[in-house]
This record gives sequence, C-alpha cells and structure tokens, in this order.
Amino acid sequence: MPWRQVDAMTERRQFIVDARQRLVTFTDLCALYGVSRATGYKWLERANTRGLDYVAERSRRPHT
Repeated sequence: MPWRQVDAMTERRQFIVDARQRLVTFTDLCALYGVSRATGYKWLERANTRGLDYVAERSRRPHT
C-alpha cells in the first residue's frame, strides 16, 4: 500500500474543518497538526474572514 501524499494546503483546510467541529480542544488540535496555537488562530481567523482559499501560504516579500 503506497504512502498517502498530502500537501500543506490540504492539511490546513482539514485543520480548519476539525477546528470548527470542536471535537478536541484547540490546544490538542494544534499539537496534533504540529503547529503553534498562534498559527492555528491565524489560520482560523483567515478562513473565517476570507474563506478556505485564503489559508494558503502568503508571500513574505516586501511590498517595496
């Protein structure tokens, strides 16, 4: 059986879905996905305000 391949965007979307279901505490969910609580809250806020498509990694390049 081959390994399942998952990209970062799919994992972030699944994180948002799991966070909205509230089956485990947010701290435990972040630990399960291997992200800090600050990052988890950032992804959740982005998804709530702009939708799941905006959870993607954003550019860190300076604007000027």
